[in-house]
Amino acid sequence: MKTDAESTFKERNTDRIDIAQVKTDEYFKGRDCFYKRIGFDEKEDQIPNHIFYKFPSFLRNMPDACAVTNGRFIFIEAKGCRDNLHLKLEDMAEYDNWEQIASICIFAYSTTFNSLKQIMYKSLKEIAEMHPVNRYPDNNKEHHVIPWKEIV
Repeated sequence: MKTDAESTFKERNTDRIDIAQVKTDEYFKGRDCFYKRIGFDEKEDQIPNHIFYKFPSFLRNMPDACAVTNGRFIFIEAKGCRDNLHLKLEDMAEYDNWEQIASICIFAYSTTFNSLKQIMYKSLKEIAEMHPVNRYPDNNKEHHVIPWKEIV
């Protein structure tokens, strides 16, 4: 079975449940905070690719949700993986822009370890930048590969 990193965009996004988003949504159910999905969920309400890629990259990389917890507004980004979390450089550049508005908390879910971890984007970025840059074979996009055990 191919990993998401080895699969094409179409393979990753056809008839699939975004388990990381499901686990993140479940985490917030019943919590004493405000949580709201925002942005574009291509899996449930798909915008045709030829149109979606005309959107500015800032909007294409909008965080998945927002929350107000302990009186503080934060953006939420759900990321799924198996053993390693892949973080694209182009996404990181836009996360840096979103961070100018409010902090981003990454909710990372590993299907291998059946585990949901929370980490602030700034901390994840520091970990990511300790790893070399790789390229996806299907689109040549640069990304960092972060071992699951390093996300704390």
